[in-house]
Amino acid sequence: MSEGLDDEVSSRVLLNLQASYDAKGPVDLKLIDDFIPIINTTIIDNNSSSYLSIINQILIDESYHIIDPHHILIPLLEKILSYISFQQIVSIYSTDYIMVNLLENKNIEINKLILSLINRKLNEIETIQFLESISYQLIQAYLTNRSLDLSIVNQIELIIQNLIDYNHHDLLNKMLNYNDLYNTVRSNEDETLLLARFLDYLLILIPYIIESDQENSLNKHYYQYNVDNFKIDPLFLILLIQFYEKLIQKLKSSSKDLIIFRNIESILIQLFSDYIDAKFDDFINDEIINVLIKLSYIDQTDNVQIHQFTNKLLSTTNILKSYNLLKVYEYNSSDLKILSFINANVLIEFNDQVYEEIIVNLNLLSNKLYFPILINLIPSSQLFEKLIQNSPYLSSNSLSKLSTDRLFQILLQVSNFNHSKQYLFNNLPSIINDHLISNDKAFINNDLYHLKIEILSNLLHDINDDNIWKSNLSTSLQELKVGKKITPQVDIIDETI
Repeated sequence: MSEGLDDEVSSRVLLNLQASYDAKGPVDLKLIDDFIPIINTTIIDNNSSSYLSIINQILIDESYHIIDPHHILIPLLEKILSYISFQQIVSIYSTDYIMVNLLENKNIEINKLILSLINRKLNEIETIQFLESISYQLIQAYLTNRSLDLSIVNQIELIIQNLIDYNHHDLLNKMLNYNDLYNTVRSNEDETLLLARFLDYLLILIPYIIESDQENSLNKHYYQYNVDNFKIDPLFLILLIQFYEKLIQKLKSSSKDLIIFRNIESILIQLFSDYIDAKFDDFINDEIINVLIKLSYIDQTDNVQIHQFTNKLLSTTNILKSYNLLKVYEYNSSDLKILSFINANVLIEFNDQVYEEIIVNLNLLSNKLYFPILINLIPSSQLFEKLIQNSPYLSSNSLSKLSTDRLFQILLQVSNFNHSKQYLFNNLPSIINDHLISNDKAFINNDLYHLKIEILSNLLHDINDDNIWKSNLSTSLQELKVGKKITPQVDIIDETI
């Protein structure tokens, strides 16, 4: 669109806004919606003050929802403000005006817009200066206003994360010293909604705290909680356990001896002891097992401290011993989750008889609740060896009877590990020929098509040049990628229990 036409459309939009405001009638939705994409620097330079004046009048008018029933003025205002420096924005909307809007939580859309603009303009020194002037009130509103709209909560959390990403250390360090505020929030354990928000806040800040060597300055009381205090509130207890799970995930990448982890070790031990003693219901137990699963995948190359703690935890609680997994025969959700998702190498390390005492008695192929256990055992070379020596699960005869979706789930896991790939290459030629090399069989959905591509790609990764399957597997993969015609067929998904 030419500059003249742009100006013409801009003038029509301004006239429509003024007329709608005067008549208290709806704005022209299509006109404004078509105008937003063509807004440019020239239009803003010529008309920004006119636009901002009339839009602001409409936004604060009692008839706003009649004038702008589709809320099209918010994206219009956002587009206009994106062309203006933050210094100019603050000259239009004073600090007091912005804070009153945020604290009173009146106009959610305007608040979202203000916070979104702050996030976009954190590279401007004026934005940081503005944040420095309001940071305490902003964090106070975030941590103490339980009615704060979720979209506002998310925007504030994004601001904090962006401050970390953009290395605004001075402002972050200032925020870390709001201890009176944090102590007030932490001490009120009845306000679990705000306490949960405080936990989310800590999860954002803790990586920065560790990286900047400020662990000692963080009051351990902020993240240490007595589990017994919340057994009457299972919802918050779930959130608390999830907090520790997420915290472990954030801590695992650090090579340091972490004060924070040392301070939560006793809490984790209590959780697992109470789990063993059956003090929780199934919902809580499942969350505790999620923590266990997370711990099981942290090895010495990730974090020695956490790895050593996990070994100690498993040794003292015996949580992986067969007598603690017997309820898997009753489809107990926690036992199913342990066997289906825990690091299989850790499982066999702490229970070298788990196959003989538990797994051998499960029908892993035909029972859909036990099938994930089979998938989970494949990464362990020791357990995989037991699977192929002592059971028919991975024989050519058994695999050929499976539905395509279930077979491909097995083959995908097999294709990820050298020991299982070698077994496939050496012992399952009919499976390779009929299901991986042949592309005549149809797929019941797009997911299976992509699964097969992933399986073939995995098998061809680092494959030896002298491997007899390399050429045919490569051809099959190429045919899939270029779209060889496939004959339509119906495949029945096995849901046998």
